[in-house]
Amino acid sequence: MVIEPRRILEQLADGRFHSGEALARSLGVSRTAVWKHLQSVGEQFELEIHAVRGRGYRLVRPLEMLSVSAIESELGATQRAALSAIELFDSLPSTNRYLAAGIDDWGAAGRACFAEYQTAGRGRRGRAWISPFGANLYCSLYWCFDRAMADLSGLSLAAGVAGARALGRLGLEGVSLKWPNDIHVDERKLGGILVEVFGPTSGPVAAIIGFGLNVDMPDHAAREIDQPWTDLRKSMPRQTGLRNRAAGLLLDELVKTAGLFDSEGWRAFHSDWVQFDRYVGRDVEVQSSEGAKHGRYRGVDQDGGLLLEQGGRTSVIHAGDVTLRAAMKPL
Repeated sequence: MVIEPRRILEQLADGRFHSGEALARSLGVSRTAVWKHLQSVGEQFELEIHAVRGRGYRLVRPLEMLSVSAIESELGATQRAALSAIELFDSLPSTNRYLAAGIDDWGAAGRACFAEYQTAGRGRRGRAWISPFGANLYCSLYWCFDRAMADLSGLSLAAGVAGARALGRLGLEGVSLKWPNDIHVDERKLGGILVEVFGPTSGPVAAIIGFGLNVDMPDHAAREIDQPWTDLRKSMPRQTGLRNRAAGLLLDELVKTAGLFDSEGWRAFHSDWVQFDRYVGRDVEVQSSEGAKHGRYRGVDQDGGLLLEQGGRTSVIHAGDVTLRAAMKPL
């Protein structure tokens, strides 16, 4: 008998011991089958499961499993009506890749996808996005824009504003945005955005807005991260239900943002971006395929381009593979 991993993990999500007998009765299998399934699930999702004779089995780290109904409960009526589907998977290569594979079938309505675990999560410039099971948020929103492709150049910045607004509603303080697509707290990365666009250059254009947000990063996964990072649990240690609530608020704000961006474009978000931008006036290094440039960051222009001051002259950088880092030494 095949048992969906979610059925087993929902039994163990509280981190307490559950006897093999109770699990077998609940799942409708033998105690031997329970043990085999737990071994398989632990290996598949890199989860540590303790087995103690006389006590049973428990997850070393409790999990808050995502729930579509819990996510939907955070959506306003307008945002809920704008979505044709909210899908939740135990595992995907990546949520962006899943939506991109079906892009010819989704039509004009919005569509959201969440995964508990990603086997090939991606960040910008082909970097891997660390995606441990049931720990963080991995989600994507499909949206069809009645705009030319060039008009979507500021979409990742607008998505960053949506993320900052959602986190403010969650109660998180000190959120900042780093051009073009990172969310920070205390200059440590909390989340990132990957926008992919499809369609004719003249429009209409389909876009997939991928969002990764650190909620409760396990130690074993954190060892793979090569930059300063943080998660919601560190900033909000007493909060419960963080993962589902953050998922719902984030989706609510992303749908609002997509609708407003379609009608008004990036300029509707410029002033909010300025509010969350903590790097203006800082000495920075901007890296691109052409190499590194050093200068002083002067914010973003009305089209979402980065303003870089060098030797008293300011240039605008639009290239999508540019990253921004605080310079090691002041200029």
